[in-house]
Amino acid sequence: MRRFKKECERKFLIKYLPDDFEKYLKQEVSQCYLFFNRWFCIRIRKYDDSRKYLDFKFGSGKIKFKIGFKVNFWTNKKCLKKTRYKKRIGDILIVIDIFESRLMLVEIESSKCDVINNFKKLDWFGDEVTNNEKYRNRFMI
Repeated sequence: MRRFKKECERKFLIKYLPDDFEKYLKQEVSQCYLFFNRWFCIRIRKYDDSRKYLDFKFGSGKIKFKIGFKVNFWTNKKCLKKTRYKKRIGDILIVIDIFESRLMLVEIESSKCDVINNFKKLDWFGDEVTNNEKYRNRFMI
């Protein structure tokens, strides 16, 4: 039986792209929200290789819980489109999202909250926006 997975994350604006940016894995992502409020969302994502996932996610700020399922359907709802770049460094996944609007955000993610809480932001990170709803994907559509 699947269970909700705990995600610890922090989100930052980007001052400039990192020197090793070309080493990040690149994916085109369309992300639509079937339902959302401040604390909970049901979203569907489609990747450029045609994979699709339906996710149920709740929480706010640094700690969230998610369960996801691979699906074979799509929606006609308005979607957020972004190019996603990923790189793992130890227990941390670094995710850079560049949106159609040209907004650039970086998230650091880990299942270990102490790793995220103690993370010292890198030189190319801008202001932290973890708790700013303006930068939550569901509110950017």
